This record gives sequence, structure tokens and C-alpha cells, in this order.
Amino acid sequence: MTGPVTTAGTRYTVWFGRLRSPTEVLQVDRPRLVRTCFASWLLRGVEQATFEDQGPDTRLTQEFWTDGIIPAVMGRIFASGSYRGSFRGELQSFVRLAEREARSHP
Repeated sequence: MTGPVTTAGTRYTVWFGRLRSPTEVLQVDRPRLVRTCFASWLLRGVEQATFEDQGPDTRLTQEFWTDGIIPAVMGRIFASGSYRGSFRGELQSFVRLAEREARSHP
């Protein structure tokens, strides 16, 4: 990482299974919005995460805009897959981690 993830311009690497994706923070509006640009040899585009207060819970909405036909097809495959290296698999791992943290810090 080149800096805090709360600062535009910070660069870091995201891993989806074995796929390495250099990422740059484009915009942060804490605590509501994070926008990043990602690029790998297979998948590239922009991701935006918004966070909405839902009483005791928080709703996370993620949107992806991919560049090119191959990244669009691969994005669909990563999004719909259930294996650990897919986006859905990584998101399920994140959910388990967040739930475990919530239970340990009521």
C-alpha cells in the first residue's frame, strides 16, 4: 500500500484467488462512499461501494463498470461464481469475517 485506503491516490493490490489486480483509490467520502479503479491482465474497470445506515445494520452496495468485452465477460464469470477465488466467494468470506467481528464486539 502506498497510503491509507481513505485517501484518493492510494495504490494497493487486490487478490482474487491467484489473480493480481493493482488498484487505486479514486474517491472517498467517509463513511458513505469509496470508488476505486482496478486493472489486471484479465479484468479492469471502476468499482464503487456505498454504505447506508440501516439501524443496527449497514447496507453495502457495490457497482462495477468494466472496460472492454473480455473484462465484461470475465466480470460476469467472477461475479456469478461460487468458488473461493470468485467475487462471490471472496464476498462470502468477508461476510463470515464481519459477522465474527460483530459477535466478538457487541
